[in-house]
This record gives sequence, structure tokens and C-alpha cells, in this order.
Amino acid sequence: MNYKTDIKISDNGVMFALPDDQGKIVITNVFMSDDSEGTYISVKDGQVIAIQQKLHEKVVKDMGATQVVKIYPNWDLETTYVTRGLMNLAEENKLKIKKTRVKAIPENQRKTVAEFVDMIVSLLSIFNISFTPNAQAEDVLTSAKAKPAKAQHRWNKDVAKIKFTVDFRGCQAEVYWQKRNEMLIKKGATMLAEAPKNKDGSVGFSERVGDQLRQEQEGNFKDFVTTTDIILKSVNEVGLFLYYAGTNSWLQLKDKNGKTIDEYTVVK
Repeated sequence: MNYKTDIKISDNGVMFALPDDQGKIVITNVFMSDDSEGTYISVKDGQVIAIQQKLHEKVVKDMGATQVVKIYPNWDLETTYVTRGLMNLAEENKLKIKKTRVKAIPENQRKTVAEFVDMIVSLLSIFNISFTPNAQAEDVLTSAKAKPAKAQHRWNKDVAKIKFTVDFRGCQAEVYWQKRNEMLIKKGATMLAEAPKNKDGSVGFSERVGDQLRQEQEGNFKDFVTTTDIILKSVNEVGLFLYYAGTNSWLQLKDKNGKTIDEYTVVK
């Protein structure tokens, strides 16, 4: 399924409008109180751990959430139905979560809610937010040792000294993971000039995010070659900036011997 949307990136997270004026989503990495009517999803290392109708700071912090997703559907779709739809999906997938008490979805709204939920899940999967449990995960509500659904990576001082190179889609770059939230792309990196389109010729989500990152670095590259060192926040941003993603960038950044940044930093 292809979706078109506008996106805005800030220091605290991402906000994007849903296609066809269906509302908006905000993904934050810090807790910010919000009294707006919406559906709130607490996420811990990529795994959904709570779905609620109101945003409770105690729940978010006590459960160790690393992200909060705020879903604001348009006026013609009740947020309680969205909350219930996502909770139903979590239950179908046997995902153990903290949830809220909301009314059931009426028969005449089930198809609309199902389509909306499917869209939400598809979009959030781009950010590695999962509504399915890790096969070996413990209950995250009771155990701090639960493993997330996606691979986790940890920065360290030793890895900061390693030069990683990128050679993908004609893009070449030298990259350093110099601080926990800082990826350094060295001057002279070559970028993909044009993003691959969706099969139907439409603009993909990765292209929109990649273009947003490039707009933020306007003046720091010319003819798709960087003219100064560039700082980004993550391995994924490096991939989006250089070649519009389309691959697992943790496997694309390699040292001189071909060892990936994933091998150096993955938490086992």
C-alpha cells in the first residue's frame, strides 16, 4: 500500500499529516503532556507496550517508554474507535500491553476503522514500531529484561574511532558514529541524485523524509556531493539522506575489512 503525506522533523520527533486529510500523527522521544483528544501509544525500543485514550506521564515513565505516538484522526472518526481498533489488533497478535477501557466499535464503523488502523500500522512500521511481539520476549509490563521486536544497537567510545564507508546505489561516503545521537558524514560524500519512485510513479514516504533532511542541509552540498562535514542523528537518517533508504543501513556501513556497524554495536 502506498501513502502520500507531508512530514515535519524536529529535535523531539516527527509529525506528519495523514493522507486524504484523515488527521495527523506525532512521534516524540520525550514526554510532553497533552490534553488533546487522541489515541496514545507508548513504545519501548520499537515494541508497543501501551495503547490508551489519555496520555498519562506516570504510565509512560514507569514503563520505561522510549517513544510516544499520538494519533489524531479527523473529526469524522472517533478516537475511541481508533483506540479500540489498535487494541483489538494487539490482542489478535497476542501482544501483551497496558490498555484503556473504551467502547466497542459499532458495526457500521468497523470497515472504516480497520482501514484506518491498517494505514497507521503500515506508517509506523517505517519507524520500526511493531504491533507484534518478539517471539522470545517476556512480558514488558512486568520485566525490564524484555527484548524488543527489532535489533537494538548501542554506541560506545571504541566504535566512535572507526571509519565506516558506504557504497550503495552509486553513493559513497565516510561515516563516523561519533556520539550516541551524532552520525558524522565526511565532506566529499556522493548522494543519490533522484529518489526511486513507487511502482505507480508516486512519491514514496522515504523520498519525503529524505528530501526533508536534504532541505535542512541546504548549502552543505552541491551537485549531490557534500561540501562540508554533515551531522545527522542516526544510521537511518544517514541512509535516507544519502540514498533514500531502501535497505537496512546498519548492514551498509562497513569498516575497511567489511565488518558492518551492526556487528560492532548490536545488543545480543
